[in-house]
Amino acid sequence: MRWPFRLALAWFAGILLGVVAFPSLAEAHNELVGSVRIETDGSSGSDDVAAACAAAVRAVNARGWKIPPMVVRILQSPFDATAPASDLAVGAGEPVEDAFFRTVEALVRRDLGRVAAGARAEEAARLVAAHLSPRGSRLRQEWESDWVAALGRGELVGTALLETVWRLGGDAMVRAVAPAPWPEGLISALGEQVEGDPVESVSQVVLAGLLDPRALGFEVEAAGLPGGVGRRTAQAMAETVGLGVHLYPLPARAAAEGVSLLRSRGVAVHAVVRYPFPGQYDVVRLAEGEEVAVPLRGVSWAGIVVTALGHGGGLSLSSRPLPEYPVALERWDFAAGGGAVTISWETRSHNDVLSFVVEALAREGEQGWRAVRREFVPVAENGSHPFSYSFVATGGEDVQVYRLSALTARGFLAEVGTFPVLTP
Repeated sequence: MRWPFRLALAWFAGILLGVVAFPSLAEAHNELVGSVRIETDGSSGSDDVAAACAAAVRAVNARGWKIPPMVVRILQSPFDATAPASDLAVGAGEPVEDAFFRTVEALVRRDLGRVAAGARAEEAARLVAAHLSPRGSRLRQEWESDWVAALGRGELVGTALLETVWRLGGDAMVRAVAPAPWPEGLISALGEQVEGDPVESVSQVVLAGLLDPRALGFEVEAAGLPGGVGRRTAQAMAETVGLGVHLYPLPARAAAEGVSLLRSRGVAVHAVVRYPFPGQYDVVRLAEGEEVAVPLRGVSWAGIVVTALGHGGGLSLSSRPLPEYPVALERWDFAAGGGAVTISWETRSHNDVLSFVVEALAREGEQGWRAVRREFVPVAENGSHPFSYSFVATGGEDVQVYRLSALTARGFLAEVGTFPVLTP
């Protein structure tokens, strides 16, 4: 009887075929990094992912986090229910940047979970993972987008407040505040780190997050700011404000709005102007009893941003229309031809103008503009007498619009006029 021999031969051939068909099964390995065991199933890409996970463990350990024994398993299918148990399952096809993020998040959450509530541990772990992960990580960018969107909705604790804690004290400060009640513990920790009122430090992160997240090292664009329709405008108001970020668009009643902060308590109040060009904005801190003229021509958003760290904050302010601020224009002329551009204008009066600014603009994308060049034209002293100006420049093929603005003493750009260039 030779069939047992044939059966054994077939069985051996099947095993050999399996190894040939799935060579990764023979390449599975594991590595111990500190208290974390990293195991792979040998599938394609698992070695690179394992290296990223190991780098994440070393980075977290180096920053003082205490990680209990854990198992991180890299699998071709991290959702395979038949796979051995693990504390973190990562796909072998996961981009290494995201595997790094996911590992840091899991390790930090495991450490903080021993002393902090689940929600706080998760929020802090995501922040740490985002800051430690390399640029280009999809998970990091998702966190940044969520952060910016939440800030635009007025949420402060998990956005600018926690971010300020991280920036001032890093990992050690995050570990220290995690067990304490939020937001009280965060605010108290900041009070020990900064001189003066912590709301000033937090408000700077708020403004950067609203207007230019790249100033914070983020890779995402700023979210849109709310319009005035259906919202409370910063016209004449007395408000008690709670913890959070409060946005009040300025009423569009004239060329500019004169804003006066009458009283404030426990808040930071800023006048903000965003221009239609990406990344351009101006901010002025409002002081009690002082009027600030905020131009409204040529801006995409103008309003008041209030940052409050407590539930007893409040402010009262008033605003008035400024019809001809900062320039009352008597006439203007524009000519383009022969490779040159000439803009001349005469002011009937002007006030608080440091200089005129001429920008040559080109299209960037479907709706944006890019400043090809920017030049300054000296201005006469403030007065009510007419004064004439002229600007001459060599044209450029890319330039489609010239924009004339007045630079005010507060640093705002007030649009005087735009002049399209006739193209063939």
